[in-house]
Amino acid sequence: MSRYLIVKFDGNYADEFDVSAYKIFTEEQWEKFQNYLKDVHGLIDLYFGTNESVEYDNGKAFLRDCSIHQHNYTEDEIFVLKTFDLNLDQHGIFENVIENYTTGEFYSENYN
Repeated sequence: MSRYLIVKFDGNYADEFDVSAYKIFTEEQWEKFQNYLKDVHGLIDLYFGTNESVEYDNGKAFLRDCSIHQHNYTEDEIFVLKTFDLNLDQHGIFENVIENYTTGEFYSENYN
C-alpha cells in the first residue's frame, strides 16, 4: 500500500503576494517528481491568474519552495480529498510543472 503525502508549494509573486498550492502524491510519485526537477537546469516560469508568474532559475530552486505538509493518509482519506476535488492546486502550479518540466512518461501516470 502506498503512503500518501500532501506537498505544499509556497512561492511569492514579485514581493506582492504569496502563492500557495497543495498536491497529493504517493511517496513514489514525489520521489520521481523531485528527481525530474533536479535535472531541470533552465528557467521554470509558472504562469497563473491573468498575467502573473513565478520564476525559478532551475528545478532545485522550485523544490526549495515545496515541503511535505502532511503524510500517513489512508486510502479512504485520499479518496475523499480527490472526490471533493480538494487537491488545492488552484493556480495549477504543480500541474504546470508536471506538464512542462517532466517527461510524458511521468505525466501519463495517474498523478491526479
